[in-house]
Amino acid sequence: MTTRLRRTLRICAISLGVLIGALGAEGSAQSGGPIRLVVGAPAGGSIDVYSRIIAEHMSATLGRPVIIEIKAGANGNIAAQWVADGPVDSSQVWVAAQSMIEINPSSYRNLRWKRSDFIPVIKGIETPLVLVAHPSVPATTFDQWVDWARANRGKLSYANYGPGTISHFLGYQLDERFGLGYTQVPYRGNAPQMIDLLAGHALFGFTQLQSAVEPARADSLRALVASGPKRSPLLPEVPTLADLGTPISPPVRGSD
Repeated sequence: MTTRLRRTLRICAISLGVLIGALGAEGSAQSGGPIRLVVGAPAGGSIDVYSRIIAEHMSATLGRPVIIEIKAGANGNIAAQWVADGPVDSSQVWVAAQSMIEINPSSYRNLRWKRSDFIPVIKGIETPLVLVAHPSVPATTFDQWVDWARANRGKLSYANYGPGTISHFLGYQLDERFGLGYTQVPYRGNAPQMIDLLAGHALFGFTQLQSAVEPARADSLRALVASGPKRSPLLPEVPTLADLGTPISPPVRGSD
């Protein structure tokens, strides 16, 4: 493995097979110390869940401890900088949403890291976001929700799971497209957003698919519409924005 690759081995989203190849090549120069999967989002979100699923298998396959290290904040920028400033021996790997790589350089000023500091290994998963509403909202379809939000223009709040995330941008695009006039309320991750949505402290917002499935099936939240080009097999009854002919799409798709 080249010196440059040892210095810049980082990932946007990972697939186990390719990651093992990269770390295995480095392994001969390693002491067998731990590998840290640095997660740029709060615990309980899709990135954290994905990392924990693969960590045990990685450890067994590589014969090295694999530790999940949460470095949440600033939509992944804290984790990115942590890894960029870290050792050059590939012992730290950034597990991040694609939006952190593609959106952050345009939406945050004075970043000390840049895309060229990282080499993506492989994209591991791709998943849509789901617009969910608390059952107290008098709408069971996306069109009904739009009508209700318009009728309450200027009175409502939209819960996104962090500034600069796709949840934030989709909320902005919905407001712009339909003239809803709601206030964006940013949360410090998907898990805090879901706590308030389930409790009814927040009435609606785009959230991660893995968080929306069980509440939607239990009727704890209503899933109104999803992003992405096709319906998710986990929520096949929920239409996509594309199904409805709504000209809204996030800058990138992925879990954040």
